Amino acid sequence: MSKKKTARKKATKKRSTVKKTPLTNRANFTAKRKSVFLESYRITGNMSLSSQESRVSRRTIYDWLASDVHFQDDFNEAREVATDALEEEARRRAVDGVETPFNTKGETIFIRKFSDTLLIVLLKANRPSKFRENPQGSPINVSVGGGAEQPMDRRQGLDLSCLSDEELSALEVITKKVRKASAIGATPASSRNPR
Repeated sequence: MSKKKTARKKATKKRSTVKKTPLTNRANFTAKRKSVFLESYRITGNMSLSSQESRVSRRTIYDWLASDVHFQDDFNEAREVATDALEEEARRRAVDGVETPFNTKGETIFIRKFSDTLLIVLLKANRPSKFRENPQGSPINVSVGGGAEQPMDRRQGLDLSCLSDEELSALEVITKKVRKASAIGATPASSRNPR
């Protein structure tokens, strides 16, 4: 018998001696995978990295989220921990700053840089009533069809909470333009500059 045939027989024999995993062992295996995934997700906050580390497909993770209430709770807790870590890092960069190397005349010096953008985002998140451009619920006055200017907000039956900050800002800019055009009797932009 050749060496190849002998090796094949041994491999076949090994495969046939592998026992089927009992249901309890399978449940333990799944619980361990869930635990590895959740621990990784707490640290990274990234579904793809965590699913790779736990060797479980993203589809399986979503199935667990849809069918296992306890896993949903643990996942939400892990997401909160990951988000807290991100917020802590954003705060550190905004308030404490980050030292970055800077080369000048062949010499490397370190300059501490702060992130004003992160600071603004943190202020808007933690004190929207004071730092958001247009806090939800504050009226935007709009004049429609040449009528009297009226506040456009929830009290008038319009819910603007579905609009993003950018959309609210754009609405406010458009409103101001319409108001200004109505006040000076300007013609629409399309008739001013024909192309």
